[in-house]
Amino acid sequence: MGTLFEDEFTKFVETVLREMVQREVQAQIEKLRDPWVNVKEAAAIMRCSTRTVRRFLATGQLTVSTPGGAGGSARVLIERTSIDRLIQAASTPHRSWQAWDTKPRFRSYTVDPQASKNGMKGYQRGRLRKEGLSEPEIDKELERMGLL
Repeated sequence: MGTLFEDEFTKFVETVLREMVQREVQAQIEKLRDPWVNVKEAAAIMRCSTRTVRRFLATGQLTVSTPGGAGGSARVLIERTSIDRLIQAASTPHRSWQAWDTKPRFRSYTVDPQASKNGMKGYQRGRLRKEGLSEPEIDKELERMGLL
């Protein structure tokens, strides 16, 4: 058990901390109630960069307000509901994806034997030319390999 001073000090610290936490919580609640956010806050909500937010603004996917005029120095505010709509649209699969999801994930390729043989013939012909063989010698070698 502490002294009277320690008990009063503890109560004081608890009171101060409680008030600080209440003020911070109230400030966060007020932020959430505000229907407009700036670019940095929008980036934090969307978990992307401010550059990405500005791209969405440029394409018109986010509703923007510039209080104080439309000049370059005006503060850009983004409507929170447009952010929510964009996030919702990004998290909802498009109808065309549903059809894609029923298909196999990997393509199966069938190999055309003639195309494969022609490719190998071209590869071997180039390799034999680099070795310095003449055309008649190359043709003999390709015939020996079964490529002619």
